[in-house]
Amino acid sequence: MRKVPEDLTLHWLAGVEQDDKKGWQVRIVTRGVSSGEFAMWRVPIGLFPVLALGYSFSDGRLLPITYGEYSEVIIPNLAAGEELNSSDIPPELYSFEGKSQGVQRLLRYRVDQVEYLVPTMELIRSLFLHNKTLANHIMQPGGIMTLFRPVEPGFHPRLQLDYTQQMPVRSLKRPFILEFSWLAVDPDGQRAWDSVYERTFKQKYMTFDPPDLHDCGIKFRGVRKGNQWLVLEISEFTGKRVPCDVLYFSHPSLGKTITVRMPKSQPKRRGPDGGSSSGDVPVIDTVGSGSRTDVHQPALPILTRTSIFDREIEVRRVDKKDRIRVIRRRNKGAAGTSENEGRTGKYRGSGKTPPPKVSVSPESLHDDLLPMEFQVLAVEKGEGTDDLRRLMQVIRTMANGLIDVRVLTALCRLETGQAFSMVGRRQRLCLVAVFFQKKTFPVVLLDVEHSNKMALSTLLLRFKGSIGLRDIENHILLILHRLDCRGGRWDVTENEGDQLAHYERLRKVMRPDPGGNEQQQNGVWAEKLRKKLFEVPGRLDITGESWSDCVVILK
Repeated sequence: MRKVPEDLTLHWLAGVEQDDKKGWQVRIVTRGVSSGEFAMWRVPIGLFPVLALGYSFSDGRLLPITYGEYSEVIIPNLAAGEELNSSDIPPELYSFEGKSQGVQRLLRYRVDQVEYLVPTMELIRSLFLHNKTLANHIMQPGGIMTLFRPVEPGFHPRLQLDYTQQMPVRSLKRPFILEFSWLAVDPDGQRAWDSVYERTFKQKYMTFDPPDLHDCGIKFRGVRKGNQWLVLEISEFTGKRVPCDVLYFSHPSLGKTITVRMPKSQPKRRGPDGGSSSGDVPVIDTVGSGSRTDVHQPALPILTRTSIFDREIEVRRVDKKDRIRVIRRRNKGAAGTSENEGRTGKYRGSGKTPPPKVSVSPESLHDDLLPMEFQVLAVEKGEGTDDLRRLMQVIRTMANGLIDVRVLTALCRLETGQAFSMVGRRQRLCLVAVFFQKKTFPVVLLDVEHSNKMALSTLLLRFKGSIGLRDIENHILLILHRLDCRGGRWDVTENEGDQLAHYERLRKVMRPDPGGNEQQQNGVWAEKLRKKLFEVPGRLDITGESWSDCVVILK
């Protein structure tokens, strides 16, 4: 993917397959953001936890960029879904532009005259795959039993999970431990996990027997047409029952550590700014079949899904005996030997070391790539405040009347810094809308949450040249950082010759009327916003058929 000259969007997951080394890979189908062309790729199954439909790639880097709209539903019984083929997806709901839709499986649920189509691969990803270690074991018969000392399935007043060395200790946070207890000890969770391998092995599709979860609440991102939804990403589940009253856990590496330092080695080289000279962002290897074992492997923070269990329980750590760790001095010539070349060596002539190369493949004693683990982070309840939700609806209404324009909207958390970035104990939010047009340059709209009676105009950016999603994201984050530093005032200079974009402040984009008809008001505001955005002197109006509206999540 790093050699593709355009940004890509993850359009579909086309099952899993084994490579020539008996490792498992996920087949993904991408679509070019500019060209619209489809392509199939094979990536290690360890990446499965972050492969939700609608995410984007730029220069081989997975961006936190998605499309769709948010909703939620309560499904009476998750196990009662009707299994369909991907060829049953109506083209007006989710288009493959005449290409084969394959044989992947979906589950159809009917709730209050509305149909919800949920790909089985997304259900498997959101129910089970909370880190890359679980992803690497999902297609191994009985593989989960190697991650902990087996416990009899069922309810335990006092449950103790003793993890093995194969489980990265940095994954052992409360949300992950609760999720693991459900899939490893709860009979429904265990049966559903085992059925993935049983029903998927030697098939061109991936499917399973869903767990028997009653009144299962799901928060999701998806696309809809009429009374049909296609679920692209599930962010929250309810309905799981915790299989104990008190949960204890242990790991071989947990306990009081006594460190014995040998003679100091040569000091690490520092970068010109005083920081470490190694790259900040690790490069994930998608070719190798393994990585070396490391229970302390780094965690990659990602915004992912979470589960709301039936009740709160106490989770306690059980420490093992004291351990002695000896740090030895390295050989003076180790950094220059051929054994270390290509790992942390400097870029020639740059004075900098390249970012470390890491792997999401299963650990192997014969591999030297650093392993990378994904970290479970809790998703905030709700997707924005009332004013941002309403503006999202207005933009979605406007998108239905645009032609040759691709609309993306974004929900960003301001970095924690000054007082302005916080609303109570949480981070302030900002809605971002990006408009890509075929015959002109992108336009971006920024609207910051107005909680605590904060009055701030909406900011419009009109870029002066072609720019990719990754650069747009970086520029938006820079503007929001400056906004925070200035205590809630935009720090932009309009129409300056060397600026990347022209800036325009829009005042009172919406004027909510609590007693009015919401749908009618949205239509009026959408038309006014369209005129402000697109009816610029010297440019033709662009209205007509609708594009699917999109959502970008910038962490």
